Amino acid sequence: MKNPFSSTIKGSKGSMRAFGGIFRSKYIELILAVGLFILLDSGVLILNFYTSYQIANDAHAIQLASRMGTLSQGLLHELYQVQDDADNPSGSYSESIDIFAKSYKLFDETLDAFIYGGDLIGAGQGQDALLKDTAYRDTSAHVLKEAEEIWKVYRIKLKPIVYADFSDPGREKIVEATTVAIAYARQQNDKLLELMESFATAVEGVAIRKAERLRTIQSIGIGLAVINFFLILFHFLKRLSKSDALVEKSRKETEDILENVNEGLFLLDKGYIIGSQHSKSLHALFKDDSLAGQNFIDLLRPLVTEKTLDTVEDYTEILFSPRVNESLVADLNPLKQVEINLTTDAAGFDIRYFSFQFSRVYDKNGFDTLLVTVKDISEQVKLSEQLKAANEKASKEIDMLLAIIHVENSMLTDFIRITADGLNNVNTILKKPAKTTESMKKKLETIFRIAHKLKGDSTMLGLEFVEEKFHSLEAAIAALKEKQALTGEDFLPLVVQLNQLMSDFTIIGNLQKKMSAIDLANIQHEPLLPVMGTSSDIPADSTPEIPWKNQLNTLVKRVVTDYGKQAVLDMSDFDATLLSEKQIEPVKDIIVQSIRNAIAHGLETPESRESAGKPREGNLKVELTHNGSGLQLTIRDDGRGIDLEKIKATALSKGLATESQLSAWHPSKLISLIFRQGFTTAQEGGVHAGRGVGMDLIRSRIDSLNGKSRVRFQAGRYTEFLFTFEGERVAVQS
Repeated sequence: MKNPFSSTIKGSKGSMRAFGGIFRSKYIELILAVGLFILLDSGVLILNFYTSYQIANDAHAIQLASRMGTLSQGLLHELYQVQDDADNPSGSYSESIDIFAKSYKLFDETLDAFIYGGDLIGAGQGQDALLKDTAYRDTSAHVLKEAEEIWKVYRIKLKPIVYADFSDPGREKIVEATTVAIAYARQQNDKLLELMESFATAVEGVAIRKAERLRTIQSIGIGLAVINFFLILFHFLKRLSKSDALVEKSRKETEDILENVNEGLFLLDKGYIIGSQHSKSLHALFKDDSLAGQNFIDLLRPLVTEKTLDTVEDYTEILFSPRVNESLVADLNPLKQVEINLTTDAAGFDIRYFSFQFSRVYDKNGFDTLLVTVKDISEQVKLSEQLKAANEKASKEIDMLLAIIHVENSMLTDFIRITADGLNNVNTILKKPAKTTESMKKKLETIFRIAHKLKGDSTMLGLEFVEEKFHSLEAAIAALKEKQALTGEDFLPLVVQLNQLMSDFTIIGNLQKKMSAIDLANIQHEPLLPVMGTSSDIPADSTPEIPWKNQLNTLVKRVVTDYGKQAVLDMSDFDATLLSEKQIEPVKDIIVQSIRNAIAHGLETPESRESAGKPREGNLKVELTHNGSGLQLTIRDDGRGIDLEKIKATALSKGLATESQLSAWHPSKLISLIFRQGFTTAQEGGVHAGRGVGMDLIRSRIDSLNGKSRVRFQAGRYTEFLFTFEGERVAVQS
């Protein structure tokens, strides 16, 4: 393996061999010195342990002796409590006797243990053994003897009370016994307390003497250890100074390399500990001046994702395995590009990209260390991403150009303008504050209409990629409408999709301007008139003033193809000159949505029509006439008509009315339900129908024209929508 450390490692190995020759010749002296040091320390530790054990026992004894004084006072207090409880005819004295009995037994057994030794309450915790030490009673035997004499009498007077729960002598006997005991206690209590305190002081004195003995032993042991240490230090400093010169030379060589190399270099052991020698560049890379001795995994933890951290651990574990071929693993290195989140001085984050390379460092015993090389490849990654983004943008623009190049320039201009207005309206609606779920759902209804209208426009122009984007937006809106409760955060996905759509239409607008600049308006695209494989062409229209006639034919072809149907569009009686400029767009929307609805719900498949004695091709007729009082827009299909039973079933499933109410409704009232947003008889939603938005959009457009709508149908024969509104003869601005 060749690496920047190679010459340094070889030099270090030569220096260490020379140092090893000097060191091995002194092993016997070192072993003797260390053995003496261990012997001294072991002796001190053994004595410390023994004396510490004694001090621990003394601490127990002091605690118990001190408790005796407290117990003597507590017995008197508890006697009074027993007497009060027994003297109260309505009260119970058993609980106070239980408390008193526990204190009595504790005092009695502890005193006996101090005097005679033996087991005590709490046996197994060291208290029974320590009270067998005669040093405590020998220290104050006369005090214990005098206390015992007082206690013998006291104990006799207390026993009737202690065992009252077994004999049940009655309240009067208890009161009598407590009176006798209290009288004796008041005579001897102060004396007993004085004796117990004197005994506790004597026990404490024993502990103090043992502690002084321990300090003397410790001082002697520490003194000997210090003397031994300085002997070792003096003996070896002289010899180590010779090897220091060799080590210093190697260190200087290593430092020269590490100071000047551009990459981050460091050694990593199996415990993921960074070696003490590493390149200066490593500090700048990780913005850390104290890397030596740090755990590499802990260093990376706040900087990378958990997945990356797991990858680092798994990969280095493989590299440390002697059974794995290093060259094969190096080719599979998953850490050639790692995202690093570094903290900046402004308490922010600086996203960088590092490349990690790992190589094994071998010696005569094999390897147990990796040489890690770290490079900052952020600029390369940035350039790569910019190139990728530029390629994606170019590819996207080419796809969009191919998609829009067939659309007549003026129609595309109008479409871009109308779509931009619609998207800006959606953006404005999203920005308006709404606090309640009801107000948020009203926002969704308005956005739904706009999205459905723009989807219809894109379908009419044959812009399938735009149609898919608006269909995706509709799906997101429909999902939100199904939610019982809404918050502002629920609208974030819509904002993201809206921003993407606005970005796409900016690109389309720029492409359209470029197309206009190079005068591609004269490129003619063959009319898309044949429908679903039929041999007949859609008849030529005698009203060329309809600006979106060809696009409506495109719409029909697309929808019938998707539904496996056939149809012909007849607009021979459509007089577009009757419309004012403001009426053109709403009327177009009504026609687009009506055609899509007629093909999806009205027209039958060619096979079904043939079985019913109809032509395989359905007929869609769109008329615009002046009826004397205003304009009438008629849209008729020769399909299956309206299925009122389906409408009833859908209304019932949505809870709009009961079955009995629906049965009583007039057909016109039932039909009015199809204009309600979200109402659809389709089994599932598709690109063209099934979300219950198309007819709602029609109703909205008729309302904007201050018009009215009527529906006529005959089951199995036709469906006809008649829309009337005011109008005047204004030439179409094409």
